Parts: sequence; C-alpha cells; structure tokens
Amino acid sequence: MRHPLLELTHLILLRKRLSGRKRKNVIGRRFFVPMPDGSKVPVYYYRPTEPPASPMPVIFNLHGGAWVFGDALGVDVQSQSLAESFGATVMNIDYTPLDAKPFPRPQEETLAVVKYVLGRAAVYHIDPERVNLIGYSAGGHIAAGAAFLLRDAGIKVERQILCYPFLDFVGFDYAGYMGVKGERAVKFEKGARAFFFDTLPDDAPMLSPAHAAPENLRGLAPALIIGCGEDDPLLPQAEAYAEKLRAANVPVGLRVYEKARHGFMEVNFPDGHESSAKNEEQRELMIEAFSYIKETAFPAPGGFGVASSPRR
Repeated sequence: MRHPLLELTHLILLRKRLSGRKRKNVIGRRFFVPMPDGSKVPVYYYRPTEPPASPMPVIFNLHGGAWVFGDALGVDVQSQSLAESFGATVMNIDYTPLDAKPFPRPQEETLAVVKYVLGRAAVYHIDPERVNLIGYSAGGHIAAGAAFLLRDAGIKVERQILCYPFLDFVGFDYAGYMGVKGERAVKFEKGARAFFFDTLPDDAPMLSPAHAAPENLRGLAPALIIGCGEDDPLLPQAEAYAEKLRAANVPVGLRVYEKARHGFMEVNFPDGHESSAKNEEQRELMIEAFSYIKETAFPAPGGFGVASSPRR
C-alpha cells in the first residue's frame, strides 16, 4: 500500500509504462533470490562467452533511475559488455523501486543477493575474494549504502565503484532535481520524504554517506568514484564523499569527466534509452571511463568494448 502523502504519481505512471515495454533478445539469464518476507529479487546473470578456467571476479551491477524509473534490463547489453571486457561474472540486480517498498529495501536486497551468490560461488564460477559493486546515479547510492551493510555483515568487498552517484539526502532539493516546480513541489517534497524515509531518517549514514561522520565510514570497501561535469548537481556530493572517505582512511580514487553528461555510462548501448547523454562523443567518454575502471580494478589485456551477445 502506498503512503497517503505520496505525490509521485506522474513519475510512477511513467516508470510503469517504461517497464511494461516488451523486450526481446534479453542476454542475461534470470534467477530469483528469496527475501526473508517471502518475496524474491530478480537477478540477471552474465559471463564471458569464453570464461577463463580459474574463478572470476564478480560484479554486482545496479542501474540508475531516481529509485523509481527503469529496471535491470536497461543495462542488459552493458552487463554483458562488462562480463566480456572485465573477464568477470556480472549479477545485474533488478531491485524493488521505491513506489513499492521504501528505503532501505534496495540496499537490503543487494545484501541478500551478494550473500546468495557467494553461497554458490562454485556454481557461478566466481572468486568470493573478488566481490565488486558498481552502480550509476541512484544505483550508485544503493551500492554505497549496501557497502555499509556488507561491512557490518563481515563480507569483504574488493571495491565499490560509484558512477555519478547520489550520496546525500540532507537538505537536497529533490523536487527541483526531478523537475517538479511551483505549488506541486511542496507536496512532492513532503510526500517523497515521508515515503522514502518511512523507516530511516534521511541523515542515516547508509542513506546519506556523504553526510556521515568519519567514524561511520571506517572499514568500508575501497571506492572508485566517477563524476561527470556539464553542471551535474551530484558532482559536489561525489567530491565531498571522496574527501570523507580519505579522512576515514578508506582508499578512494575520484575521476571527473568534465564533458560527460549524467547517465553517459548507461545509455550508450544499443538498448539504452534516448537521452542527451547518448551520442558518439558521450559514447567515447563512456569507453574511456570503463577502460579506466578496468585498468584500475580489473587489470587484464584488452580494452573495454561494446560487446554484443551471440544470442542477440
């Protein structure tokens, strides 16, 4: 049941319309991870066309979309490209949007998926010592929050890779960010906050990592943060979080692509939605960014490419 103050109707209807589109030739193989409440989290599984003989690193991939838009299939081709180029197994998590269940549901689902997959490391041919999270925008926020849960659960994460992430709800103009103006913005902001933070305050470290005190950040997984320019309002959050992690003695790398637009690492694939970030210039920046991640976190011969599946 939706919260009575929820004023996200137009966003939710748009999300349902987009997610209701039929998709053909899906690359990932779907399986489901059970949750304690009896529900199940859909996950899409990808591996290189020619997997190596030794166990591979595993990447848990988290799409963006302001927590209510899109789904895991929006990064289907991208996930296969990551598997091919990084020589890794990719688990693409189709987390529950916030119009269905509030925070910290997506973070809890990510924890559950990681535990489930690590419990079947031999089945998925993965190295349980090489666990990586990667998320984009809202997905970066979920990845950063899940890193807290994984740390507290004693699960080692090799690296959290946060791409133009949202990292701080405290004082953030969410209505303005989502393009809602005028009188409706007040109701939107009130409804969104009442719904999103039904169980946790917006300054909880897991929900606003960039607002957290250094003592709450100690022991987190090393971070690799990708920022983009073009007046992205989330860049200051990424920069602030990098400084806080350094203060907490957490290894962190930050690289900013000044000409990149928000979403450039997701949309520049054949199945990516239309966006101002989808063009040849942005595609080249995407390849550069993924190559940087690969060289930093997954060193191996070869560069990042937009791979296609033989099943496509």
